[in-house]
Amino acid sequence: ALNAALDVIENEPERRERLEAISTGLRRSLIDLGWELDAESAPATPILPLVVGDVGNALELAKRLESGGFFSPAIRPPTVARRASRVRISLRSDLSDQDLERLVDVLGRRT
Repeated sequence: ALNAALDVIENEPERRERLEAISTGLRRSLIDLGWELDAESAPATPILPLVVGDVGNALELAKRLESGGFFSPAIRPPTVARRASRVRISLRSDLSDQDLERLVDVLGRRT
């Protein structure tokens, strides 16, 4: 499995490029909508931690995303500090532009 993964990395750079592009674009869209992203995550990382603070808010957001067809777990204490709960969105290169638009629609503007 490891050799197959290394073959994909070497022979299919478009997957990595696509993932980097959608990670950067989605990050910008979410920031524009008022979502707080973990400041320690790199700009092009495919893992976007949406910091919501309260455990209840994180669980509610994770449930809303799941209802919209996206599995994004709530990360809460003791894994993160109190009042630093978040929902972790993990992107894949095979997500379509329509998938990403739907994700942004499900999230909406942060209030």
